[in-house]
Amino acid sequence: MLFTRFFALRLFLNPSQSISRLVVGLAIASIALGVAVMEISIGVVNGFESAIQEKIIGFGSHLKVYPIGEEEQDSVSPIHLSQDLLNPLWEVSRVKGVYPVMNTYALLQSSTGLDGISLKGVADTGSFTFFKPLIVEGNSPDLSPKEGPCPILISKKQSLRLSLKVGDKAKLYFLTDPPKIRPIIISGIYESGLGEFDAVQVLAPIYLTRKLFHLSDEECSALEIRLNNMEDLPKITDQIRTQLPYYWEVNSIEDLYPEMFAWLQLQHQNVDFILLLMVAIAIINMCSVLLILILERTRTIGLLKALGANSFQLLNIFLWQGGFMIGTGLALGNILGLGLLMIQNFTGWMKLDQENYFLTEVPVAWPWETFGWINLSLLVICLLFLLIPARLIFNIKIVNALRFD
Repeated sequence: MLFTRFFALRLFLNPSQSISRLVVGLAIASIALGVAVMEISIGVVNGFESAIQEKIIGFGSHLKVYPIGEEEQDSVSPIHLSQDLLNPLWEVSRVKGVYPVMNTYALLQSSTGLDGISLKGVADTGSFTFFKPLIVEGNSPDLSPKEGPCPILISKKQSLRLSLKVGDKAKLYFLTDPPKIRPIIISGIYESGLGEFDAVQVLAPIYLTRKLFHLSDEECSALEIRLNNMEDLPKITDQIRTQLPYYWEVNSIEDLYPEMFAWLQLQHQNVDFILLLMVAIAIINMCSVLLILILERTRTIGLLKALGANSFQLLNIFLWQGGFMIGTGLALGNILGLGLLMIQNFTGWMKLDQENYFLTEVPVAWPWETFGWINLSLLVICLLFLLIPARLIFNIKIVNALRFD
């Protein structure tokens, strides 16, 4: 084993002909480029998925609990915030927070126009954790009850459409029976980049909607449950469903916005195609290179056989040589791929059109376990396929090899 590895290393470091240097360099370059492309693809797609998921969850939550049949229209079925309801939710693992909310529809009227909105009343500052970094003007609304116009948070898209600025007063028309009007004041303006949500979502203190539907401070229309992460979301959803009575509806964020998550899953199909393509290219290149090296070293193979080396030892020599090429390519590919991801992560120099991609710059994720599997899988798969051209060694005869020119 030491002999075969030493001999392979000498052949790898000191190729005898310029053609050997060229094909070895091309093989290493193909491996390096393939690894870099795969790591960049996975890092960007995972980062994109994580960033979009974070925004969708920010507008809602991981889970939403409300009474069955709740229509969120001109009346609500109130939820009483009793310990019998809240304690089972807090006992579920990975639950980060439980927040009472009230959702309804309304018309927002300014001096220049009228627009339909989805109003979300929140009772806890934790509901604004997502929105605070997105506020481009003003501040998040004060949640404590007070007299006068109620402060609300609107999107930049809504502010442009209705010509509203921070500090402007407007009116909310609620489609109840009879219709109700409430004065409001613009406390802040946010911009998330998710046009579908920015077009309609408005946040306000929950006391506005509680007064509207004559609810007490211990009542709401729904509960939003935040988890520590998205892992095992279906399992946790089923767990909460079994702990609550039958008359409660429990929906995950994936149930509420299936089209958004289906769109994100399509991005992974593109990455899978890229991975298969890069692996196929690496395998073809490595097999071609090894075949060239074997043919170039035919006289050497014949000489070693004449000196007593068997075909399996010679097979190990060329497999070691292939392993050195693959290992060098993997090292260079990691430097290139992870280096570019790191540069993007710290500088954000690659920008995106927010209208089309919902983000201002290319996001980056670091799935280190996946990166490790890419390197290990590529090494093992390429070495296994190298056995195909390496079988040519068994067919080389000593006499024919020594006469080979």
